Amino acid sequence: MNSRLCSAIKRHDEEETRKLLLQGARVDARQKDDGYTYLMLSTSCDDLTITKMLIEFGCPVNVISRYGNCTALHLAVANVHYDIAFELIKAGANVHIKNQYCGSTALHLAVVDLIHMNLVGKVVPNVQLKVKNAYCMECILFADMSRSKSGICVTIASDSNKWIAKRILLVKTLLDVGADVNAKDNNNCTAIHSAIYTGDLQLMKILIEAGADVNNQNRIGATPLHEAILCHNAEMVNLLLNSSANVSAKTVHGNTPLHWASMLNVDVAILTNLMKFQSSCIDDLNSDGLSAFDVLLQNGDPMSVKLFVEKYEANLLHVDNNGVTALHHAACNPDPNLLKLVLDSTAGGLTVDQACNNGLTPLHVASKELLPQNVRLLIDSGANVNAKDKHGKTALFLSVHGSTISENLKKVTELLLEHGTDLNQKYIEGETEKTILQVSIQGAYSIVTRMIIMHALKVELKTNQRVLDDYNLTVIQNDELATRQYSAARNELMIMSNSVFEDTSITHLALLTGSEREVLSYARNKNLLKVFENSYDRNTYLYYGSIMKRRLDAAVAKQKDMENVCSILSELLQFAGPEHPAFEIIFHSLNYEDVKFLLENA
Repeated sequence: MNSRLCSAIKRHDEEETRKLLLQGARVDARQKDDGYTYLMLSTSCDDLTITKMLIEFGCPVNVISRYGNCTALHLAVANVHYDIAFELIKAGANVHIKNQYCGSTALHLAVVDLIHMNLVGKVVPNVQLKVKNAYCMECILFADMSRSKSGICVTIASDSNKWIAKRILLVKTLLDVGADVNAKDNNNCTAIHSAIYTGDLQLMKILIEAGADVNNQNRIGATPLHEAILCHNAEMVNLLLNSSANVSAKTVHGNTPLHWASMLNVDVAILTNLMKFQSSCIDDLNSDGLSAFDVLLQNGDPMSVKLFVEKYEANLLHVDNNGVTALHHAACNPDPNLLKLVLDSTAGGLTVDQACNNGLTPLHVASKELLPQNVRLLIDSGANVNAKDKHGKTALFLSVHGSTISENLKKVTELLLEHGTDLNQKYIEGETEKTILQVSIQGAYSIVTRMIIMHALKVELKTNQRVLDDYNLTVIQNDELATRQYSAARNELMIMSNSVFEDTSITHLALLTGSEREVLSYARNKNLLKVFENSYDRNTYLYYGSIMKRRLDAAVAKQKDMENVCSILSELLQFAGPEHPAFEIIFHSLNYEDVKFLLENA
């Protein structure tokens, strides 16, 4: 290859380029490393004038590079050099050639948008990460392949509207010269799959009118309708449905578009539209044996679930062949309002401790998913924290085993401990039996080990009854860190039991172990609050200090709320004032939810 000609093209030196061509430079020469021609070089440099000049001098248009198997037309389209692409098409560029990287034709590459720069964040909002990883990323990667992102960014930044208009014109031009609208790349995607992610309805209509197969399935079996749902694009969904998209098409995982809509927690309008076209798909099961309604319970919101129940007669009392109920599905949904809806709707029909064939209760599920609000809801509804699955595991086993340390793990552990989890319960693993304390120690869950030890010692001191049996005490003695934690926590409790707040008879331990009503009475003691505020030091009690402070702070906040409610009731009931003895009687009947309701609606 003529190095002087290459240099002239890269410098956009038209005069030198023409001079060298007139002097007889070989226009069919190629670079040794990648097989690029002069035409590919001028295309990459986005030089329309030199590109025309090279075509004029007979530079071959359809030469394929050695690496990537691409032509000058591929380069022009991928880099959004549309004027050059038009010139190449006029010169007879072959629109059917596929590049080697992902099997894309020029039409595949013409269907592109700035949105491909950050598809997961922009296209797939409000979706659980595990769902994104399982169902979204693969389709998005298919659509995103072979994009020249730098070219797209520069071009769109310069003139967005002009770029979009040229893209439409290029697509029409490619189709006019015979581009196959249903050509498939290496992932079995056609141009319409990528077009979904642009959100451009005009572009979609052009492809559909040109004969695009709206039911083509990519490598994982997703159709354009699946992907329109993935993008939460109601207009795109409507266009496809009205273009004979198959509502019952299934991915390799057996998921219909309705399954995806349920997984991705899409707008109710999309769900309604899908059901309008084929409501029977609500009962279709995927490869995990889940219906779209089951999936909606796991990932959706209360409004969507109400829609399915009230309008489409979805059965909340259904128990599948594995013994799984609506409560099991709702228990793993991060939205506690949905679980509350199902609990309220199934009262009398499903029991809160109803176990599936594996012995898992809804509490097991919520604990394994580390959802503290769901765990609390289930416990408040009467769930048994010591219910065992078929392996003998309680909810606490499932929350700890295989989890990473997080705030949610600590919250779930605390809830299960406070509500009476049997710490001496063993489950069988292989030929050995283990308690939850062993699991936490062997799994290096030092914070969980500490929480278990602290809880056990606190309850033992309060009730004067043993919590940890000899087996667990031996487990502690055999672990150096657990032994230190046990000794330090016990010593701290002894100090707390012998320490009183100045000018009171209230011990520090009473603030830690007293009932909620007792701590609430302490919150009314102005002297105690002042002493506590002046003397509290987190380093005094490294184990129990933060718990003691948290309990008192919560009681103070609740006391303030109650004082405000007293003022409200004084006006409503025309009592003499907040000190009226009737209030003591009233507060015995009010729970804290009632207090919050009065405050919010006063």
